[in-house]
Amino acid sequence: MTYVRPALDLGIYLDEQGRAIPYGRRWGMGHPPEDTYSVTRHPERFAPLLEVASALRAYVEEHLDPADASAPLTITERDFPMVEVWAGVSGHERFPVCGCDACDEDVEELAALLEDFVFSVLNGDFQESWERGGIAQKWTTRDGERGSWSDSDDKAVKRQLKARGKGATYGPWVQRRA
Repeated sequence: MTYVRPALDLGIYLDEQGRAIPYGRRWGMGHPPEDTYSVTRHPERFAPLLEVASALRAYVEEHLDPADASAPLTITERDFPMVEVWAGVSGHERFPVCGCDACDEDVEELAALLEDFVFSVLNGDFQESWERGGIAQKWTTRDGERGSWSDSDDKAVKRQLKARGKGATYGPWVQRRA
C-alpha cells in the first residue's frame, strides 16, 4: 500500500480589511513589512500539517519496520501548530520552520517537504555527517536534494557522526510482513 496525503482544509484567512490573505505568495519578490516579523496572525493555518504528520505516522506504523541500519525516526506534533521530525543521530526539521507572517510559508509546500523528509529517511536517502566543525545533512525531495549544516559543540554527536563517516547514508526501512 502506498502513502496518500490526507485532503487538506487550507481555510481562508482574512486581513484587517476582510480580504483573503494569499499565504505563501504575499510578498512576491518584495520584502515583507517590518511589522510582520515575529507575528503570526493565523497560526491555525498550519493545522493541516498535523494531519499530514498523523497520516505519515499511521503509514509507518502499519507498513514499515526499521532495519538494523535504518535511521531512527520520530514525528512529533506541537501546539503551535507545528510538526518536528527527528532522524538519525541529530537530524531535526521543523514544519513550519518559522511560522511568522513575514516568512509567509505555504502549507501545501510545507506538507510536501515534510513528506519528502520523512520518506527520505524511510527510503534510506537521508545522510548526516560531521563536516567543518558541525552537522551536515542531506536528503532527497521531489525536486532534487536539500541539505543543511549547523554548528555544534556536542561531543557525543560529533563522535557518533565521525564514526559513521562523511556521506554515509542509512539503510531503508523494510515492509512489515503480513
